[in-house]
Amino acid sequence: MATLGDIDKINKKITSAPAKAIQTLHKLIFEDIPKDRKNRKRLKEFAGFTFELDSKDFKLKKEFINNSFTEAELGTICSILCINDGTKEVMIDDVCNYLSNLGNLLIKIEQDEEEENDYDENFDTKNKLNDKMDETRDALRKVSADLQKKLKIEKKKNRRQFGRRV
Repeated sequence: MATLGDIDKINKKITSAPAKAIQTLHKLIFEDIPKDRKNRKRLKEFAGFTFELDSKDFKLKKEFINNSFTEAELGTICSILCINDGTKEVMIDDVCNYLSNLGNLLIKIEQDEEEENDYDENFDTKNKLNDKMDETRDALRKVSADLQKKLKIEKKKNRRQFGRRV
């Protein structure tokens, strides 16, 4: 069974998150904050809630979260879990749903990474096109400057040859 520590991105965030954020997530999952230094380890070993999504325990967990956490604290939890934040109700639903099925959380994170990679590729393509346009513009300016110089030289030659302005 997958645990939060098995999901690389979340594992790194649990490792690097401030102690207060870890305590907040620990309280959400386990409904307490022990006085020892093993919160990160317990979070990494967490394998998901065992209750069904339509059960009384699920509803009680959502109620506990709603009454115990501010919107800002839920935003911090969503950040650690790589979940998009939103309204308090949306964050409560997402946190409970994803912590009930870590497989779905992993799929969501992988999809987000693919979208991010697609965005990065599109961004790189646009940058390459912009660079190419800049190169073309610079080349055209150089050609234009060269042609203007040649035109001036030809005008001078014509003036000398015909003795008047051309």
